[in-house]
Parts: sequence; structure tokens; C-alpha cells
Amino acid sequence: MPTIRVDTDTVTVELSPMEKVGAIHGDLTVPRSSIASARAVAEPMKDTTGMRAPGYAMPGHAKLGTWRHHDGKDFIAVYADRPAVELVLTGERYERLLVAADDPDAIVADLGM
Repeated sequence: MPTIRVDTDTVTVELSPMEKVGAIHGDLTVPRSSIASARAVAEPMKDTTGMRAPGYAMPGHAKLGTWRHHDGKDFIAVYADRPAVELVLTGERYERLLVAADDPDAIVADLGM
């Protein structure tokens, strides 16, 4: 499962080696100043839109990678049995990050949102 690290100026999403293979992507770091909003998502598999390109998707199991949609693209790293954190971004490569987390409410609180 991904690890979300909240630092003073940045938020980093660290992927396991297998998640990096599935997502066809490495770890991501964004400035905290680019986070417009954050929220916990109970059922993140239902909260993805668009077309996977590139990445991995197994219905009912996991979604990893880039999802492209009419507004741009999102980075997704979610599992069917895990809640997630949604970070809506401004001025970044992705419009949002949707990432599995054991305690998404704690991450949202760490961000002060």
C-alpha cells in the first residue's frame, strides 16, 4: 500500500516496488501550497473517472496509475478494501491524487484541512 508522508513544505506519495510497476510511475512529491483541498474517501474505487493510460486496473481489486479525463488527469493508487485520501491540486501535472491510506482522516488533519 502507498505511504503518504506530510512534511512542512511537501507531501510525498511513496509507492512499493510492485505499485511502481503497476502504476508505471515512481514516487510523487507535490508542494503543500498546491493542495486546494483534501478529504477522506471511504470507497475510492468508485471515485475514479476517465480512462487509464498508463497503469493497472483489476475490477474489484486495485487501480494504479494515471487516469485521463476531460479536465486533465489524476494519479490513482487505490484498493477495493482500503479508504483513501483525495488531494485536489492546482498548478500541478495532476488535477488530483487519490491514494489509499490506513487513516485518511489523520492525513487530512495533518494537512490542516
